Amino acid sequence: FRWAVGEGLVQPGVLQALAAVPGLRRGRTAARESKAVRPVPEEHIDAVLPLVSRQVAAMIHLQILTGMRPAEVATMRLCDIDMRTTVWEYRPQSHKVEHHDRERIVYIGPRAQEALRPFLRPDPTGYLFDPASAEAERNARRRAQRATPLWPSHVRAQESKHRRRSTASVRPGRYTEAAYRRAIDRSCVRAGVPHWTPHRLRHNAGTLVRREFGIEVARVVLGHASIGTTEIYAEADRLRAKKAMERLG
Repeated sequence: FRWAVGEGLVQPGVLQALAAVPGLRRGRTAARESKAVRPVPEEHIDAVLPLVSRQVAAMIHLQILTGMRPAEVATMRLCDIDMRTTVWEYRPQSHKVEHHDRERIVYIGPRAQEALRPFLRPDPTGYLFDPASAEAERNARRRAQRATPLWPSHVRAQESKHRRRSTASVRPGRYTEAAYRRAIDRSCVRAGVPHWTPHRLRHNAGTLVRREFGIEVARVVLGHASIGTTEIYAEADRLRAKKAMERLG
């Protein structure tokens, strides 16, 4: 309706009237009540980690240590990470609030850096977490665990497939949010633990940071906006968030 008023399609009084309508109150209407999003219990995370690829496991660790959104961790590239300071600064190429002209900085502390280092690649514009690499590693483990040798026709087929991949100049792909979520879904079923989503891992990070450093630092770490916050206070909060990640991340 705000857009419609700006386009001259609706009278301004309509928007003002809508702004005066109160929101629904919990337990006061017939509307379905949504459940509050809670952090993932540590035992459920520990049950899933051995069952996922090392790429997905690193993405889980990074979300817990930095508070990144699933899309932010899935689209990490070396060219978006500033490594010139003790705490690295990651500026996602695209993020949830970019249309509001807000900068998103993810602070990567020492523990998160260790989780990330094995995936740094020479191509600065390539995505760090490549599902094709995860699939190749899974197939290699399966071949190593075979009780019987491969048939000669299988060996020739695999060699031909490897040659095609090595000669193809295709940039490594990346995990989509859906693929990342499905990998965790499947592992939850295999582990016999309740289903959880990667988005909830932000609540794990936020809970830890808020307990140690307060709600304002947690807000900056998670990339939440605060109405009325000036750039001076935002800069002060960023410094506090950076110090928090140096200790926790």
